[in-house]
Amino acid sequence: MSIIKKLGLPSVTIRYTFLGCACITLWKGKYFISLKRRNKQDFYHELGHVFFNVHRDSMDMIKFKALFGDPDKLYIMPYIEWIKSVFGAEEEKAKKGFISDYASSHPREDFCETFSEALEEVLTGVSYDYKDTMVNKKVAFVKKVIKKTINA
Repeated sequence: MSIIKKLGLPSVTIRYTFLGCACITLWKGKYFISLKRRNKQDFYHELGHVFFNVHRDSMDMIKFKALFGDPDKLYIMPYIEWIKSVFGAEEEKAKKGFISDYASSHPREDFCETFSEALEEVLTGVSYDYKDTMVNKKVAFVKKVIKKTINA
């Protein structure tokens, strides 16, 4: 059984644009686009967006908001700030409490960056210590949600 089916997600279509961006089409016709490299972590990140949309109602949203923030927060401004920082371009550094710099751009991106790492841990059976208490709590929360979904 594919990981997509195990996660209770609909089928996906993946295509790569001429710019090398991955466009994933799934879940009610919505598009999720990776502007990064074509690798499995980016794919897992984009699956995280779909996973969140499909399974949001079954998640403990009080705990989610305590860990990640309000997923319904206005999206555009944090994203613009992150893009500015990328083009100001120094090496990406994770901010305290976030698994990556990009995770700090918005609660949903924080969830998806964490989802990507947590899914990798669930699939490989290897756990990591991220040397940050909040990041470890976020990964543990997401792993629990993933395992609950897979075992349902």
